[in-house]
Amino acid sequence: MPMSFIKRKILDLYRYNVQPRVEALHAEQIFQGIFQDQCRQRGIDEPFYPVGAAAGYSLMYLLVRALSELPIKDVLELGSGQTTILIDRLRGMEGTHVTYEQSELWAASVSRRAPRCQLIHSPLVERSSKGVTHRGFEQLIPTDFDLLLVDGPNGTDHASRYDCVQLVEANRKSEFIIIVDDADRPGERETLQSLADVLRRRGIDFKLNYVSGRTTQAVITTPGMRAASYFF
Repeated sequence: MPMSFIKRKILDLYRYNVQPRVEALHAEQIFQGIFQDQCRQRGIDEPFYPVGAAAGYSLMYLLVRALSELPIKDVLELGSGQTTILIDRLRGMEGTHVTYEQSELWAASVSRRAPRCQLIHSPLVERSSKGVTHRGFEQLIPTDFDLLLVDGPNGTDHASRYDCVQLVEANRKSEFIIIVDDADRPGERETLQSLADVLRRRGIDFKLNYVSGRTTQAVITTPGMRAASYFF
C-alpha cells in the first residue's frame, strides 16, 4: 500500500474526527472565559460546574446573552439544573419561568436554589403524538414562551425530547428563541427536523444555527430574536 495513501487516510482521520473535537474544546474554553466575565459584571457569584452531564459553557453563555439582550419575559424549560439557577438569577421581575423535571429528588434540590422558578416534577410516560411514540413528561401543560430551553428529559435514540414539538405547536407568541442542547445526537436531530416542519407549517420565518463547545446547541430564532443567531 503506497505511503501517500496511508498519510492521506491519517490526515482525513484527523481532519474529520480529531480536529473538530479539538476546536470544540478550545471554543468551550473561550465560552468559559466570557461566561465568567458576564457573571462578574452582573454580580452573580453562584458556583456553576459545567462538567459531566451538566450544561456546558457554550449553553450558559448563550443564556446570559439571550436573557440580557433580548426581549425575553416568559421562559419554558425542559429539564432542570444549573441552567435553571442561572435563569432564576438573570430574568427580570416580570414574566414567568416554568421548568419540568423528571427526578423528584433533583427537582427538590434545584428548586431550593431557584426560588422564583415554578419547577414541576413530572414522571415520564410513553406517549404518542401524530404517530410519533416517545418518552415525555406526564403532566406537560403547553405555556406561551419567549424562550424555550430543551435540555431534558434524558435523551433517547429516537424522537428525543419530543415534548418540545407539542410546546412549539401550541405557543401563541410569534417571536421566540428555542435552544436545544445535545443537538448533535441522532435523537435530537430527528426532533429538530420535526420542529422545523412545525414552524414551516405555521408559516413562521426562522433561522437555525449550531454552536459547539463541550456539547452542541441548536439555536432557532424568529426575526425579533435574530440577534441570537450571531452570538457565536
